Amino acid sequence: MTFVKLSAEDVIARDIVGRPFLHEQGQFVCRGYVADFTVEGDYWTLKVRDVECLDKMAGQWRHDTDADEYGGSLSQYCSFVEDTIDDIICLSGYGMEINVGPECDSPWSEIDWPELDGYEGGPMTGRLSKRDKKKRRKKRG
Repeated sequence: MTFVKLSAEDVIARDIVGRPFLHEQGQFVCRGYVADFTVEGDYWTLKVRDVECLDKMAGQWRHDTDADEYGGSLSQYCSFVEDTIDDIICLSGYGMEINVGPECDSPWSEIDWPELDGYEGGPMTGRLSKRDKKKRRKKRG
């Protein structure tokens, strides 16, 4: 993996609105889509929509809320990093991590999401066949 540190302005320039996200904070894991990303002064805000939470006991995603937001100070505890191979931007700070994936038709089955607490990483919709895994490896280079 190749990681590049980003500034808040870099994240704005990536135009992440509409892209899928995967969020973790402690034992809480959720996913959905980015509605907006803004910076005002030294504070950033990520607004999200169509949020689902991982029900770890059932091993399923369940609807949580239509809209929510996350944010933090642009301090030493905040970082924005891009995985240039998988085109995933990670926004983190104060114990939370939000991964914003690339735009695609089926983000929960096409994106190789990073591993989070309670979620093993990779596609989020069941197991891939050996053929599909081979296609994904070939696509990634």
